[in-house]
Amino acid sequence: MKELRSKSNKKFMVLSAIGILMVVDHHTWITFNLFGDFIPYNSFFMPMFVFISGYFNKVDSSTNLIKYTGKKVKTLLVPYIGVSFLAFVLQFFINWFKLGHIEPVPSGYLLYLLERIVTIGSSISIAEPMWFVISLFAVLMVYAICKKLLGKIWNSYVALAVFVALHILSVYLAKNVLPVTTPYILLPLKIMFFLPFRVS
Repeated sequence: MKELRSKSNKKFMVLSAIGILMVVDHHTWITFNLFGDFIPYNSFFMPMFVFISGYFNKVDSSTNLIKYTGKKVKTLLVPYIGVSFLAFVLQFFINWFKLGHIEPVPSGYLLYLLERIVTIGSSISIAEPMWFVISLFAVLMVYAICKKLLGKIWNSYVALAVFVALHILSVYLAKNVLPVTTPYILLPLKIMFFLPFRVS
């Protein structure tokens, strides 16, 4: 089993490479559109990354949640903060170049950035694709807590059924409730949407 879940698992390396190609192709819109005319791949490549990540993240009732959280913070949130900072600096220089002067930081700007991270998932628009890191971190943590608390009675089939129901509910809420409600529902909806792809 250890061999199968090795980080050098070639099948999952290929799957990851295909997923990355799909993401790049999707975000170029019609510039390349290598696969878009054949399959609606943009409907599944992000859940596929949750599945791949979950496959290599074994958690159960014996998991030390403090150590697990620390590991996820180190591998997901620390790089997220670093890249977000670089994106912020880049955005600062782009604005400086375009405007010819430095704009003062508006009051409450830090709170605004934090709100964007919690809701949209990215601090500034130039780093918008980073939303997935926050969502992935949240999904892995929610799943780990569920598995830890329910480890002794955990049943993957029951969990999958519950998570699929939440997934369907998230799609319904996103289509019918989200446009007229608070943006703070975004992250919980993403968690509900991605959870079925984490079950193992």
